[in-house]
Amino acid sequence: MHELKEHMIRRRLGGWDEVDPKYNYGDMRFVISKAKMMQSITLHEDTGSRYYRWVENRYPSWTSRESDWIGSSLRPFGGNNYLYGFPIEAGPLEAYRTFHDPDHPNHALWVKERERTYDRMAKERLNPGVVADILAFAVLTQDPNIYLIGSTNEEVLDLEGRVFVLHKYFDWQARFLTHATASSYYLFPGLVLAQLYTLGWKRTLLTWGVGILATEGISATQDGRLAGWSVITYMIYGQFWEEIYRLRQGFFKPKGFVTNSVGIWGLYVAGESFLKDSAPFLSPGPKTGVHHGAHHVGLILGFLLNRWSH
Repeated sequence: MHELKEHMIRRRLGGWDEVDPKYNYGDMRFVISKAKMMQSITLHEDTGSRYYRWVENRYPSWTSRESDWIGSSLRPFGGNNYLYGFPIEAGPLEAYRTFHDPDHPNHALWVKERERTYDRMAKERLNPGVVADILAFAVLTQDPNIYLIGSTNEEVLDLEGRVFVLHKYFDWQARFLTHATASSYYLFPGLVLAQLYTLGWKRTLLTWGVGILATEGISATQDGRLAGWSVITYMIYGQFWEEIYRLRQGFFKPKGFVTNSVGIWGLYVAGESFLKDSAPFLSPGPKTGVHHGAHHVGLILGFLLNRWSH
């Protein structure tokens, strides 16, 4: 489940595949439309069996009848979304096609991971065709992607069950994206204040100006199917790396402490990303499909820009 889990985590923060209008997604769009609604559970009076059903025209706080978006959106320049959100149907449709289309490049990997997941459920005496067992497995593993797997497998789970578990996935995803966006509210002022204090307003403004242009350009090449501002954050990390390399201030001066702290944090972020999904220079990660080339460009551009501007 690890590779699939990593893929979906990065997809939530990185982007999404374009929906192919020529591909037959089966009943997945119907499942998505009903999974947006509130769900109910009723018990049979005699047998105690659970019945799952959506509540027509009642929606949770993270969506509505008209909304096709989940998460947050901030497009001040009309292109890239600088917060974290995307079309609500993007992930489920992508997963459905990956599992069902033998020509998809990730088909074999995902099917293998699904089989491994079902084997793990069997060891825990859980049935992937029972909604309550899927919920139990999600709690046991703390991995919500079992909801996505269940919702796309019509051979194992009935329609009402698929709708119910996809709703659980959406609910978890909405909370995940809210947390990701909230972290930006801390990271953004922290990095800007560090830049202003150590580099001055001119180099800060220059980095952000070039970073926005680069972000909008990369997003335009992907038809806007990206989310976040990682190009700019990696530019800032590259900027502080150059500052550390050139000045070597140490930790015992105030500016040196701030410079080295931001640089070390950037090194941790870049290193963790590379180790989890390593790829050659300017190439996309094989597990996640996230194009780390944008991060590589950001680091180099930030380093060189700071060198030139200084």
